[in-house]
Amino acid sequence: MSIKLGSPEWREARRSGITGTDIPAILGISPFRSEGDVARDKYGIEHEPDPRSARRMRIGSRLEDVIRAEDEVEHGLKLRRVNRLMVHRDLPWAMASLDFERRDGTIVEAKSSRDRRWDDGLPPDVEAQVQWQLGVTGRERAHVVVLRYGSDLECYDLDARPDDFAGMIRVAQDFRRRLVDGGPFAESKDSIGRAYPFDSGAEIIADEELERLVRDFLEARAAAVEADERKDSAELAIKARMGDVATVLGSSWRVSWKQTKDRTTTDWAHVAESYRQLIDALGRDDLVDEANVVASLYTRTEPGRRPFIVRPLKG
Repeated sequence: MSIKLGSPEWREARRSGITGTDIPAILGISPFRSEGDVARDKYGIEHEPDPRSARRMRIGSRLEDVIRAEDEVEHGLKLRRVNRLMVHRDLPWAMASLDFERRDGTIVEAKSSRDRRWDDGLPPDVEAQVQWQLGVTGRERAHVVVLRYGSDLECYDLDARPDDFAGMIRVAQDFRRRLVDGGPFAESKDSIGRAYPFDSGAEIIADEELERLVRDFLEARAAAVEADERKDSAELAIKARMGDVATVLGSSWRVSWKQTKDRTTTDWAHVAESYRQLIDALGRDDLVDEANVVASLYTRTEPGRRPFIVRPLKG
């Protein structure tokens, strides 16, 4: 079953169902949304969108056709856009919106990112989104193509994992039950700020739960301050013992206090001012040589830093 994108049925379905963009937040692995965000969307509670996030979404949407064209060049396989919301054959609330598909039915998910979280491969939230799409549609394979830093193309191929989808279904069913009950829903610092951007000016008396929560917060904050003080004290003691030593190896750790390479910098503000004065004082023929002399006067070598790094050893 499928629903045409942009139709009233599509908007209602998106609000009442669980989609591939919802499932990472419900699983607690989305860096962008929380369970609470998804719940508010389902309840129809709107909040002021973050301008930067909205711009990122608009640009990402416009880049999809560029990514499509480059993926076709890369693999020699034509892609077609999917303009319908896919619905699971047995679970009418389980839905997925696809970007593209190949002629053999392979799902193609297009992404664009400058995020370093892609350095370690396919991020868990994207993998969960695509596994949800595979489970909803009953397809066997998916292809994820990501445009990184505006020009680098990376691709990942996935096979459907029915057991993973079955686990997601159970988690999504529990979330839907809590939607009926009114919660509770997991939140993050960012999502709770989005949910309550303004205060009402009201003042209340704390109940037992708030008393306990605030005491826990104060105790945790005091413990964090004490831990920072202990860490700073230990760092000073370690450095004092190391002196000019670069590295210390322990039974399960390594401490590095090595100086980085020196670097050469130029104070371009002073160069620009001197260059302006040269323009007034000299003829054009002598200007280049004199400017090079001025630049050399404001070029200096900065000694390398000596970062203090403590790492546990693997194994």
